[in-house]
Amino acid sequence: MRHSLLVLAILTGCQAVVVPDGGQVTPQRPTVSTNTDTTTHGYLEIEAGGYIDPGDFVDTPSTLKLGTSPTSEVFIGFAPYQVADVRGSNDAGIGDFRIGFRQRLQEETEERPSTAFQLVTKIPESDEDDGRSTGRTDFFARGIATKHFEHAKVTGNYELGLLGTEKNGNVDIQHLFAIVADFPIDGELAAFNELACIWIPEQDEEQLSYLGGLRFLMSPSTVFDGAISLGLTDDAPGFVLLFGVTHSIGRVVRKP
Repeated sequence: MRHSLLVLAILTGCQAVVVPDGGQVTPQRPTVSTNTDTTTHGYLEIEAGGYIDPGDFVDTPSTLKLGTSPTSEVFIGFAPYQVADVRGSNDAGIGDFRIGFRQRLQEETEERPSTAFQLVTKIPESDEDDGRSTGRTDFFARGIATKHFEHAKVTGNYELGLLGTEKNGNVDIQHLFAIVADFPIDGELAAFNELACIWIPEQDEEQLSYLGGLRFLMSPSTVFDGAISLGLTDDAPGFVLLFGVTHSIGRVVRKP
């Protein structure tokens, strides 16, 4: 509950210091991977949407992003509403929180991709693993590379995760590998295809999945997306429907 009030306070405060002058949007959702783009310096963006795993899990992943320099951003990730089918009972509530930072290290050239790194801390909403919250604090460090080709933009990710466990002092290691290709269809519409693998050796877990979808640029400040994800291994969710929007709220200014 205290985390929910914190997010509400942040959102309310942001509304008081934002000028809605339509910055260029930089969508990262709904893929597992992230590219090297960062939110426009001085602007706020919000990403929000739905994640539906029929019969098992419903999520509303949302992210508030602030461009802190021409090459960096900070963000807060949260889920206002989740429903998890745990042992036959539908447990509803909010999900865990993420606090992160993304820094672009190198701009793209003809020979080299742009590169970036990302750091994220996941803060549990609950003290127990209840299907919605993992009940543990996790840390993630990610390397990102993006390159434009004649007909596609290709991004690769590797992420190392340190997952807290129920036993004090112990952590499980998580590896994430992902590659995504974006293909423009016309001026406003683009398709994307992603292959992602999450591997946790200590838990003997390997989630390999494919995600494909479309993004529609409604305006320079608003992008809608829709996608489906198909699990390619037993550990991955079999079928997931994703949809959402990324919107540049406006430019942050000081109160007069």
